[in-house]
This record gives sequence, structure tokens and C-alpha cells, in this order.
Amino acid sequence: VASTIFHCLSGCTDGGGNTNWDFGSVAPTTAPPPPHRSSSRSHVSSTSGGGTSSAGGVQGTPAPTTTDSPAAIKASLQAVTTVSRNLVYGTVSNDVLLLQKFLNAYGFPVAASGVGSSGHETKFFGTLTKVAVKKFQQSVALPVTGFFGPLTRQMISTIRP
Repeated sequence: VASTIFHCLSGCTDGGGNTNWDFGSVAPTTAPPPPHRSSSRSHVSSTSGGGTSSAGGVQGTPAPTTTDSPAAIKASLQAVTTVSRNLVYGTVSNDVLLLQKFLNAYGFPVAASGVGSSGHETKFFGTLTKVAVKKFQQSVALPVTGFFGPLTRQMISTIRP
């Protein structure tokens, strides 16, 4: 819980300056150890539904699991690393669109079909986006808050396509 509070102290706002203390369903748990850094590039392996890989960057980070082209997957990763502000439930912005494209490309689908699914991403950070962010956070041993803040952005910046 302390790490969750620290995660939010660096600016949990809704974009309009209002503080948002919505941590989702966070309960004190024993978190798995942080992912190990890998200095060499290795073969990308993935599984459906949020597979992980040791492709470059950090072991245990997600591997792309869509039918998107490698260039499109790389573009979604590069685009989401440009997001420099916190994103929370209720945010409407182009940054949310970039986040949803990343989540869909890396095996944490916002939706299986329709609005929010791959190719149908939106600018709205709603319940489906929050759930997908939580799944990503859990997969990389971050506090599972659904809040797209500095810790989540930092972890994404370590992923290598």
C-alpha cells in the first residue's frame, strides 16, 4: 500500500487539477520480485492474453500478441512512451488513444471486439482501459492501481520492441 501511495503522490490528477485517489481494488499483498534486467537481445516469445517476453529490455515484460505488423507494434510502443502526464479513469485525450493502442498490441486488450478493441481504440479512459492497465501492472510486478502514472510509464519505457 505504501508503494501505491508513493505512486500517486507524484500527481494523481484528472487532468483538470482535481486530485484522484481512486486506487481501484488494492489490498496489501506480497508482491513478486521486480523483473530482472537483461542486457542481451533474445528471441521474442509470447502467449495469448498477456504473454511475457525477455525481448531485450526487461525480462517478464509483455510481448506483442496481436496480428499487427511489427512496424505497427513498434510504433505503438514508441508513441506511448511520449505520454508524459498521468492518465486516470475519466480522462479524455489523445494520450489515452496511444495507451489503448499499446495495451492492445502488447496483449492486454482493452476490449475483445468493438469499442476499445484493436483498430477501434478511443480517447476515453474508462473501466475497460483501467482493467487493461491493471493487468499490465500485475504482469510486471507494479502496484495494481489502474492509474497510468510515473511507475507505469517508467516500466513501459524499459520495453524493447
